[in-house]
Amino acid sequence: MDGITPSISEKMKELDDERMAIGAKLGLNLQTCLSQLKMYYGQNDSQSIYEYVNSEDTPYRDLVGQNVKGRYLTEDVPGVLVPISLFANKAGMETPVSDLAIRMTSFLHGTDYIEKGTTPESLGVANLSIDEIIKLIS
Repeated sequence: MDGITPSISEKMKELDDERMAIGAKLGLNLQTCLSQLKMYYGQNDSQSIYEYVNSEDTPYRDLVGQNVKGRYLTEDVPGVLVPISLFANKAGMETPVSDLAIRMTSFLHGTDYIEKGTTPESLGVANLSIDEIIKLIS
């Protein structure tokens, strides 16, 4: 399938591993990306994101024809990776994989996604501690 190659799938797994580690450190019970795909689009025996999006029975076929400005970057970077990075940083954790993806996508799109993305300020929680934020969302 166009869009998710084995190497892209590996990078998606690295991003997901970073997200899962942040969640674990903050005491949050998160689901992996693969688990979410299976929950949203249907179960199958796939063991990786690549296997899932390329399996015969997946309804996850909307990546065909995606490009560097496809919605998976224009929506997920500002709406998922930016808050992951900013909230993890607020908790004193580094997010090198997410930060690299944010910087690269910002460069490719000519858009400052840190400025335009979902931030603690835009959510109205900038003045709360990370413990207060976790309590709020739990």
